[in-house]
Amino acid sequence: MSIVLSVENLGVRLEPSGLAIVSDVSLSLSRGETLGIVGESGCGKSTLLTALMGGLRKGLVATGKAQVDGIDMLAAPPKMIRRLCGKAVALVPQNAAVTLTPSMTIRAHFEEQLALKTDLGPQARAARTADLVDLLRLPDAVGILRRYPHQLSGGQQQRVGIALALAGAPGLLLLDEPTTALDVQTKDAILDVLHNIAERERLAMVYVSHDIGVIARMSSRIGVMYAGELVEEGPASEVLHHPKHPYAEGLLASVPRILASSLPRALPGTPPGPTERPGGCVFAPRCDSATELCKRERPRRADAQEGFVACHHPRGRGYAARTAPRPSATLPHKNAGRTRLDLRGVEIAWARTRLLDRLRGHIPPPTATGIDLTLSAGEVLGLIGESGSGKSTILRAIAGLWPPRSGDIALNGQSLPRHIQARDGNQRRHIQMIFQNPEESLNPRQDVRGILTRPLVWYHGLSGARLDAELCRLIDAVRLSKSHLSCLPGALSGGEKQRVAIARALAVSFQQVVHSGRIREAGVTTLQAF
Repeated sequence: MSIVLSVENLGVRLEPSGLAIVSDVSLSLSRGETLGIVGESGCGKSTLLTALMGGLRKGLVATGKAQVDGIDMLAAPPKMIRRLCGKAVALVPQNAAVTLTPSMTIRAHFEEQLALKTDLGPQARAARTADLVDLLRLPDAVGILRRYPHQLSGGQQQRVGIALALAGAPGLLLLDEPTTALDVQTKDAILDVLHNIAERERLAMVYVSHDIGVIARMSSRIGVMYAGELVEEGPASEVLHHPKHPYAEGLLASVPRILASSLPRALPGTPPGPTERPGGCVFAPRCDSATELCKRERPRRADAQEGFVACHHPRGRGYAARTAPRPSATLPHKNAGRTRLDLRGVEIAWARTRLLDRLRGHIPPPTATGIDLTLSAGEVLGLIGESGSGKSTILRAIAGLWPPRSGDIALNGQSLPRHIQARDGNQRRHIQMIFQNPEESLNPRQDVRGILTRPLVWYHGLSGARLDAELCRLIDAVRLSKSHLSCLPGALSGGEKQRVAIARALAVSFQQVVHSGRIREAGVTTLQAF
């Protein structure tokens, strides 16, 4: 079989400190194969994909080899890398919005990509654009192409990102959580599209995801990554049914079951940051059967069932096999408390009505209409629906970020002004929003300490030792380490950014939530859109 990707001893370190972000990764991929990579947030999955594109950000230095069609992406000159990107190899990032220019229409994005990465003429480019829009199940093809990125939902932006990556017909496709923003039905359809394209075009793919179900469905091989190291790799069926590394077993045991009456308990502890890597096995601090050998020596790779595992005590002494059933977290249930949030006859339109349209009587149809919701203290309500159905629009209206056309939104029995600017500090405090894209709520020039300090000072007047103590409790509640407090958002992974955004939203109620350890016990009403 023709080798498309060959990686040898790939490492990525942060200069000038020399801290390792990715260490000694070796793998190969043939045409038609899909390698799925799983691991916790911050383990280096996205950094690995970026290194394979030869596009590491300033301050990161790569070592080793990463050959795509025989060309080392780490040693090739920038001009050659620009020529290869989009043709030989393409990347679908975790947040598609960062690849879309806000001042360009979606049609202009396709025109630019096809003009740069193909030899098609104007008519052929228009036909190819229509095919890609149809292939990725984007609704209202004509209308979508006229819109700007901010006028699309998160799921629609993600599908545009996938379509743009496929435009140049690359031989290797790198996908970084490409279906995170998609609803279940659209995700299922997109996975089918990617699978069919991979089979028809003999396309090689590296698929990074937290969703082990997606990885199981898409991958012919699976790699398990922990703290920057590939600790196990092998055929998908072998890794899923007979994992050799204790971390792989623990990861699989933590997957929620949709019909279960309780949630599985997550792996204890947190992964080490770049400054906290132990001298021996990186998983030893979280492994309850670690020996002195594990703490002292880094394990070497050992061949195992057409793959490898890096563990001193593989299979039979792993996490899931050697422990008793772990206690589960109880799912939240409705708390029969007083009404916290009440929506009556709410109608919201994403498209703004221009003056000329109003004079002509042309009113755009609403995005969401006839919304009636009542939530009690401690109740959790999940909104589900296809991408673009109006879920996020409803949340933005409740938060005052997008005023509804009509209807009433009441908090604790008091009607809320439609615009957030007209709401007082107490009303703003009691409604916090966690965005689908964490970059929307994080200041790129503030470190995590500054981001979390502001709500604690603003709403609770904390300072000094008490502020530091609550910062540590808050960061621990979202399973981040103290070392993350000094990081800027740009230095965090997508999952770590999301946890910072969650911590910031919870900071206004930290006394109830963090100290009780449970949102439901604190009487916090939660509205979630999926």
